[in-house]
Amino acid sequence: MQKTLWPETVQPASVRVAVVPGHKVFCTMSAAADVLYTSVTYRDERGRELYGYAMVPRETPGVVVHDDWDALGMRASGSHSVSFENVQLPLSALRGGFPVGDAVEYMERNLNAGLFHAAAALGIAESTHASVVGQLGRRRDLDPRTQVLAAESLIDLSACRAVFSRAAAVIDEHHARNPTSIGTPGELTSLFGEAQGAKAFVSEAAVRIVDRALALSGGAGYLNGSPLARAYRDVRATAFMHPLGANRAYAFLGQLAAGRQPSLH
Repeated sequence: MQKTLWPETVQPASVRVAVVPGHKVFCTMSAAADVLYTSVTYRDERGRELYGYAMVPRETPGVVVHDDWDALGMRASGSHSVSFENVQLPLSALRGGFPVGDAVEYMERNLNAGLFHAAAALGIAESTHASVVGQLGRRRDLDPRTQVLAAESLIDLSACRAVFSRAAAVIDEHHARNPTSIGTPGELTSLFGEAQGAKAFVSEAAVRIVDRALALSGGAGYLNGSPLARAYRDVRATAFMHPLGANRAYAFLGQLAAGRQPSLH
């Protein structure tokens, strides 16, 4: 899961140590993780402000994992918030490092993230649809409305697979053409748009598919312990996943469609 973060600034305590203060929310699997991964900003030896990532061992003094995960869905992810109370790390714990505000570097670093989230949503939709249509096959009669709902979901699944496959293919082709570079800013912006478009489409279609599955199942799916109830909750989380959340993704894609230089903020 892509985390929602409060920015943290790494402060140099000495030549060999960095200090990480701050608070991180939606830290997935923090209840069980041995090493936490968080975004940070820091200044290099030339005084440039960089955006990067820190690998923080859980047992480091000052790391506090809060038992506060209480979400509508994804209840099993254990995404508790974490406080970093002036945590000291060796400089080798820092990863990445590109100028703050560099949209191209950020898009390259997070190019595949949208497809990860789309894949999860599509998987939930596929398994949910399969479980319901398996039950329909055992019914003696199917009323017209039931047939229409099942057909609409089948169409949505086909469209999701096609959109997802295209986005993945063009990104793979880009990497094959650029084995030693990240490509041009224009190429990366277009590719990021492909991934974000696929994420937005699959996210919304997956919700429709799961909603139809719940309608097709009848009252049994409405019980809190039903797998359908869990799918109904979990599939809605995709829209909130960064980068980019749904609202920001539509703003980015709208600017891209209008021929403007899209903004990530």
